[in-house]
Amino acid sequence: FILVGKMAARHVSKGIFPHTQQAAKLLADCRKVHPKEPLAKIPNPFNPTTTEAGYEIAAATTKLLKLPVGGYKCAATNDTAMKNLKISEPFFGRVFERDIYVEQKSVTYISPKKFLTPKAEPELSFRIGKDIEPGTHTRASILPMIQSVIPSIEIIDSRFSKVVGVYQAIADNANSGALVLSSKEQPVPSAEKLADMEVRLIVDREVMGEGLGSNVLGNPIDSLVWLANALARYNITLRRGQVVCTGCITPGPAPFAAGDIVRAEFSHFGSVQFFYKDQERGY
Repeated sequence: FILVGKMAARHVSKGIFPHTQQAAKLLADCRKVHPKEPLAKIPNPFNPTTTEAGYEIAAATTKLLKLPVGGYKCAATNDTAMKNLKISEPFFGRVFERDIYVEQKSVTYISPKKFLTPKAEPELSFRIGKDIEPGTHTRASILPMIQSVIPSIEIIDSRFSKVVGVYQAIADNANSGALVLSSKEQPVPSAEKLADMEVRLIVDREVMGEGLGSNVLGNPIDSLVWLANALARYNITLRRGQVVCTGCITPGPAPFAAGDIVRAEFSHFGSVQFFYKDQERGY
């Protein structure tokens, strides 16, 4: 991976990877029948071997699927994840509108039929209030663009039956599965309150992880700033109404199984939970 400063200083040229369309078709076809027929990996010579190739494949896959993009996810935004993946900055992926769920007043059901190897990550999401155009962004320039903060649980999932390298994960839109949002969106608090926010993830009444907002690049807002600058290198605008999940606040994701209740609690911001089970009416 390239250091953050070096990546921010340059733009990526188009068409750098000769097998983008072949790899994108494999991933698009896989998403259409997911979780059936997963790939073991993207085979040679179609597999990406650079960050840029991974992003190019992800963009081409999105174009082939013709699905509206509801937002973006920031991945590997805590030190543990970056060390495990041996990378020096996060990476991003798209979250499709069809995969964003809002918590229901009674019980929120998420169908196990939709996922292959799901894992849960407690994350703070931001709803974008004004278009964030490509440019050089700072916390001061991003804060006025945020409409609200939302407690959320990201469900990461993969189109691969086996563990793959980070470049293939990027090509898979950063292993995006789904995003479950609290129905209660709140005004943007102080940066200090976000950094000090205490979060825990609970699966079937067992605490699977705890963390602070500061685990996400020092502050969830700084994760959004990083994303805006990363997207600018690819001439991508964050649109009004889109949602950005800023990264896992606990040390890592937690697996869950059919019948489990998955819950994330955020101090000062409430909670969000879902029941991983089919129901005739509901999600």
